[in-house]
Amino acid sequence: MDHKEFDNIIIGAGPAGMRACAIARERGESVCVVERREVGGTCLNRGCIPTKALVQSASVISVVASASGFGVGIAGEIHHDYSVASARKDEVVASLRKGAEMSIGAGIVVYGDARIVSADTVEVGGTLLHAAKRMIIASGSRPARLRVPGAELAITSDEFLRLTELPSELVVIGGGVIGMECACIAHAFGCKVTVVEYCREILPGLDAEMAKRLRSMLSRRGVTVVVGAQVTSLESTEQGGITVTYADRRGDHTLTAPMVMMATGRRAVVPDGLTDTGVVLTASGAVSTDDRMMSSVPGIYAIGDCNGRLMLAHAASAQAEVAMGVRDSVESVPSIVFTLPECAQVGTLTSDTPGALITGKAMYGANGMASAMGQTEGFVKVAVDAATRRIAGCCAIGAGADAIVQEASIAMAGDMTADTLRTRAVFAHPTLSELLLSALPL
Repeated sequence: MDHKEFDNIIIGAGPAGMRACAIARERGESVCVVERREVGGTCLNRGCIPTKALVQSASVISVVASASGFGVGIAGEIHHDYSVASARKDEVVASLRKGAEMSIGAGIVVYGDARIVSADTVEVGGTLLHAAKRMIIASGSRPARLRVPGAELAITSDEFLRLTELPSELVVIGGGVIGMECACIAHAFGCKVTVVEYCREILPGLDAEMAKRLRSMLSRRGVTVVVGAQVTSLESTEQGGITVTYADRRGDHTLTAPMVMMATGRRAVVPDGLTDTGVVLTASGAVSTDDRMMSSVPGIYAIGDCNGRLMLAHAASAQAEVAMGVRDSVESVPSIVFTLPECAQVGTLTSDTPGALITGKAMYGANGMASAMGQTEGFVKVAVDAATRRIAGCCAIGAGADAIVQEASIAMAGDMTADTLRTRAVFAHPTLSELLLSALPL
């Protein structure tokens, strides 16, 4: 059996693994990346990028539909072709994947399934790879399914993103980020969509007021959203459809559609043999890590989705920097939901201690740029620590929500107070960014 030694062995070529690889190479350290599928991981191939390409197509449909209000005439009916949008999505992914492969460099990636032999050794296709300095697990995650009868009848986001045509009707089980983004895509292309969410509100974990506003806006556009509903089974019909049975406080109900998508979270992927080295997993099956991203075994690190801390591509890249010693911590991480309209949040806007936080809000309808754009639905909300006046959190729903929350995230990372942001920064006019300024509580 062949033996090869490197300073760093990285398992997984997603955002986390690629960032760790880049840092190692900048230091002049040798590195080998083991990847079982494609460079770019879930984000590039089955997540962030393909969904955003499709969201952009959906956004164009919305813009064209409202063109006459801006004095632009569209002759005849508006036609859309999902197969064209899907093909464009594939082209975007392929182009970025090629770029990612080039950025890693030749001879760095070994394709195959990794099996952990010891705390410093990985076996791939009959070759033993030894890590002289560190082994980094960046093996990502996979879609999870509910443990209910008939769960295998539903597709996951992986299969949804491979579709070249959409069904006439779609039931989405799960109103989290993935479920709501896919629901918006399908609805924009003429699919009748129903979302069934177990929690009391969609987008659990994000600001409840923002989530409720999104649900209301989508409902007015024709997306049916059922909350507080527990799916109990899926069953095939004689006509080739799928019946979803769910229960809520009013009793049992059924929905039948030609396609059902299950968007009920993701589960960490852990390489074979890892736990045999003594690495401890969490109750959810992710790799347990300390603040340095090190596992319970010295020299073995876990970054990205596989540690279950925060399943976001940008958080994964930041965790890679922590593991490689170039960043102290991962804080003020924004979460963006690319629904139509966008939702975004960083930090927290609620507290269990009365009076601990002061909140302010600004409505899109009062913003000059939002009015000029015809995007007057939505709001920005900011929470400030009552004692220190530091920004504790910010959320936004509406056009440009991602950029607004990113600005708040930068202010939080710099430990700025609301007063410093208001009196030292100058916000250009007219811009959507002024919503952040207007939302700062006095």
